[in-house]
Amino acid sequence: MLMNLQYNGHTTAADALWAGVPMLTLPGAKQIGRTAAGFAVALGCNDMVAASVKEFEDEACVHLLLFFWRKSFLCLFCVLASPTLGRLLLVSVLTLSISNA
Repeated sequence: MLMNLQYNGHTTAADALWAGVPMLTLPGAKQIGRTAAGFAVALGCNDMVAASVKEFEDEACVHLLLFFWRKSFLCLFCVLASPTLGRLLLVSVLTLSISNA
């Protein structure tokens, strides 16, 4: 989950952390932009808090690449296990990726 740079998540960030969803945030100048970072630091998840915009962008790209790599691996596994199910999953992942681009 990527936090907006101006207005961080409040309840959303707390719920995501509670559920174990990884989060990336960059503390802003005002309190409203530092809430998610405060939650992450309080939980000892300092690696979820970027120190600069450049670090935030780099980490976001890494997480995005890992997400698509995992999806590709899952599709490959399904194709090997069941060609029909694998094709359906591959089409759905590609359709979702294209529609969100």
